[in-house]
Amino acid sequence: MLRRLALPVVTAFAMLLASMAVAAGPAHAASSSLAVASPARLACTIVAKWDNGYVLSCDVYNSGAPQRWVLEFALPVGTQVIGSWNVSVSQAGQHYTVRPSASTSPVPVPEDPYSFGLVFHGTGLPYRCLFNGEPCRLV
Repeated sequence: MLRRLALPVVTAFAMLLASMAVAAGPAHAASSSLAVASPARLACTIVAKWDNGYVLSCDVYNSGAPQRWVLEFALPVGTQVIGSWNVSVSQAGQHYTVRPSASTSPVPVPEDPYSFGLVFHGTGLPYRCLFNGEPCRLV
């Protein structure tokens, strides 16, 4: 019972931290980011971090016509996605697939990025990243 209550509380707290970090601006955000070149471009930044977890805030930018997208990555044992917003997350072992929520699948016009976030338990960073089938990496 306690575990059922703890996960929503941790997720809500992480989202609050992420919104505070985003409101504070890039000067206060951590410097790690996930980037890839493709017609739709992904840019992610770690916006909150604590002893055993972190929050990744991401934007998908479109360089042309509306596009659908998918992000795939693996996490080391001991790290897992425990929350998200504006996306659907599926898991098979340590492999994760992230897609936009069903109601907003195509990336809109270039000036209007699609924003989402992921909350991680554990300190391992994503690896074997693919965004629309193209390799992506942490920089």
